[in-house]
Amino acid sequence: MVSVAALLAGTGAASAQGFPLAIEDPLAYFRQSAISGGVTGSGPASMLSPLGPNGPNFLNQAWWWGRVEGQDVREFAIFRPDMVVTQPASNHMRAEFNYTAGSPLHITMDFIVQRGNDGAGVPGASITLRQGLTVQNTGSTPITLSLFNFNNVQVNGTASNDLAIQTAATQMTFIDGEIPGFRYVYTAPGASAVQVGSNIRTLLTNSTVNNLVTGVAESGPDNLEVAAQYTLTIAPGQSQTLLVFGSIVPAPGAAALLTLGGLLVARRRRR
Repeated sequence: MVSVAALLAGTGAASAQGFPLAIEDPLAYFRQSAISGGVTGSGPASMLSPLGPNGPNFLNQAWWWGRVEGQDVREFAIFRPDMVVTQPASNHMRAEFNYTAGSPLHITMDFIVQRGNDGAGVPGASITLRQGLTVQNTGSTPITLSLFNFNNVQVNGTASNDLAIQTAATQMTFIDGEIPGFRYVYTAPGASAVQVGSNIRTLLTNSTVNNLVTGVAESGPDNLEVAAQYTLTIAPGQSQTLLVFGSIVPAPGAAALLTLGGLLVARRRRR
């Protein structure tokens, strides 16, 4: 069995064809920037806004990490310099690559931004970012992976004053400390653990194996992060898909302001 480090390592600079890339549906806006540091780095910066590229950024980062159980001594960012980034639709970006040595895999990441509720079941969501990861075992032996979805939340564009509460077994809700009319709801169906704190990315980028513990380790106000952990055993010829949802939910009064702001932005663009 090959490790994630071997699976994801490659030659060339720490960038991928197609990044940076932005998607939109319309005004529901998501962007991934260039990836920094390769498999041991901190991943790409992101932006999620309900008002297009000039609106407030609710999400400073959204990415995936992983490790092969029994082989890897740390987690690694899901990344290869030769992975191909495409845009299947105006609101959909995809990053994928094949690995053909050791335990062959095909890995696909899909990010889809959509107005309203896109499968997360969060009432009142104004936009939803669907963060998908599909791993196909194209080899001849089973492989067991621990996979981690990571979000660095900054509700309403401010990173240091967010508050967090656990609202379901695999759901965390973030509220802006200054403007509580907006929430960011993180939902990770089927995750074995979902953890909130101010140093979650450090757990994924340090040099040791880490496992998450469900709960709010730090409730804020702070620059809060959240991650979900999954452990999968994938048989030869089979694939498994993970889906995590990030939903921006305005309170009724804030929703009216959001709609007005969207109309103003749309009018400016038509001019």
